[in-house]
Amino acid sequence: MNREAKIGLFVLIALSVMAYFVLRTSDVKALLGSGDPKRQVKLSVPDATGIREGTSVEIAGVKIGKVLRVGLEDGKAVAVLSVPADLQLYENARGELKTKGVLGERYIALDVGDGVPAPDQTRLAGDVPASLDDITTTIKRLGDNLVEITDNLKESMKTPAGDNRIAEISANIEQLTAALVAMTRENRGNVLRTSDQMANLAEALNRDIPSLVSELSGLVGQLRSTAGENRPQIDAALANMASATKNLEKTTETISSITGKVDMGRGTIGRLINDASTIDKFNTVLDTANESLDQVKDLVDRATELEMDFVVNSDYIVDAEASKTYFGVVFRPNANKYYLIQAVSISDELIPEEFTLAVEEVFDADGNLISTSIQQTTQDPDDVEFNAQLAYRFGPAFLRTGLFESELGAALDYVHTRSGLDFSMSAWDFGSRDNPYAQFAIRYNIGKHIRLSVGMDNFLADDRESALIGAGIAWNDEDLKVIFGSAGRLFR
Repeated sequence: MNREAKIGLFVLIALSVMAYFVLRTSDVKALLGSGDPKRQVKLSVPDATGIREGTSVEIAGVKIGKVLRVGLEDGKAVAVLSVPADLQLYENARGELKTKGVLGERYIALDVGDGVPAPDQTRLAGDVPASLDDITTTIKRLGDNLVEITDNLKESMKTPAGDNRIAEISANIEQLTAALVAMTRENRGNVLRTSDQMANLAEALNRDIPSLVSELSGLVGQLRSTAGENRPQIDAALANMASATKNLEKTTETISSITGKVDMGRGTIGRLINDASTIDKFNTVLDTANESLDQVKDLVDRATELEMDFVVNSDYIVDAEASKTYFGVVFRPNANKYYLIQAVSISDELIPEEFTLAVEEVFDADGNLISTSIQQTTQDPDDVEFNAQLAYRFGPAFLRTGLFESELGAALDYVHTRSGLDFSMSAWDFGSRDNPYAQFAIRYNIGKHIRLSVGMDNFLADDRESALIGAGIAWNDEDLKVIFGSAGRLFR
């Protein structure tokens, strides 16, 4: 199999795989203009972040529709949903924005409700999960509390003289430990004698327990007799216990008084709890933390707004019987600007040969030229080039500039949205000894994913101009989430 057949077979296989994923991620019925009858339902949500045209609408994990558009009505975010015409909704029906999968694909979970059927024009209520702002606010509050507690602990660790209380406590513990060690050394003999006495006591108890039990039984009988004879004295003891209870109440009142002083800010603990200047001491720290959180939020918002398109297409140069294949990504920060980065694989037939000449001269002993030889070496062509371009919108047209196949160039693209046609004129390699490399192409977009193209390649060079035909495929970051999900199910 020759090189051209291998390239063609590779392109055919790649396009087949990509077409399969396109069909998996695209709404084929909607593309062909067929499908079950639909009707529109409006869903009001507090925050429409993450909802866009084409977002799935599901019931119990089954896709039943999609979002047609998102807008404002009466100052509130409203998403217009396309659902089956025979879907019955009730007055308490609700929608909720949820996330599924590792990549965080957003969809609307619809709860049809129960009870009384809802009128056709009813606007459903919607819920959204906790946003980054909510999480940031909670983290900020936790940080405020932690800083305040830390400062209070620092203040409580200071002595009236301004020293560190922990250092003072550590010194006291060290002194106590030294005293205990000295006391243990001085009384080691006494401890040993006490151990011997305990051993003798245990032996005596084992010997005398039977007689002790008999004596205890007699003592219990005597206690019972004594209790009956001394009832008045027992009543007096109970009266003493009542008096002790009153004293305990007075102690409780004293504790309440101390608590009141703490509430009024008296004493070290009172100042620690009620010092109004605590918050003022952390204003600078809190302002810095707030600015950092705002910067993080702004960065996340900008990253969320950035859209990406992944593009693969191949152009066949008819006269040269060769091809160019483009693999790249398009970054769209907004509708008026985008960045294009591509790798270009070029067939050897389209790359001009380059030679290196080496001249060798031979001289005799007197410095006279004897002979001259010239050696020509063919350099290996570089069959991979790169595109890195910046495009700006001017009305219905885009002006692109940057690297075209690793050479400086420019292009003008005219987009005719209604017909799905794009007209493109590009030129690059202006420093060539021949004319610049120029290309004209007309592209037809089938839906959002498939592109067909025809045109003229290198038409400024009379000996190398040729017609071109091509095909390509494109999908955005939302489609990629579904593709990865489908691939995961295939390999399970």
